Amino acid sequence: MSLSKLWQTDVPPLRDVDTIDSALAAFRETTYQCLPVVDASGKLLGMFSVDALLSLLLPKAVTAAGISDLSFLTDGEHHVKQKFDALRNEPVGRYLLQQEKPVHPDTALMEVLLLMYHGENEQPVSDPASGKLMGVVSASHVLLEITGKE
Repeated sequence: MSLSKLWQTDVPPLRDVDTIDSALAAFRETTYQCLPVVDASGKLLGMFSVDALLSLLLPKAVTAAGISDLSFLTDGEHHVKQKFDALRNEPVGRYLLQQEKPVHPDTALMEVLLLMYHGENEQPVSDPASGKLMGVVSASHVLLEITGKE
């Protein structure tokens, strides 16, 4: 199965200078949990994910030390709102996820599945020569295509 059948070209990329507030608005408009980020020329720089945003809202000790229980915190909502207000105008370019291995049009389907298994369910597809974003392949779309349910 050709990867070209699997990627979507209608995923609106974020620009590296877009704010976290505008990224949140973009997440509301799509079903994707991770959006590609490009520079002014359309070159893929990385991905910005809902998980990255959530990690910015949590106390640093949680993400650094792997704390798994925050039931002792009593003022969580106020803290989260304060953190988001402080971050809302930050550019997403500061918080990008880098691809483990770039996905190009000729990347084998099994390799893409392995990348999804190990990381994000959305993988950007870029032109190997120019680095420009071509589209995004999502785990849900791949599974629907493979099973013939789409």
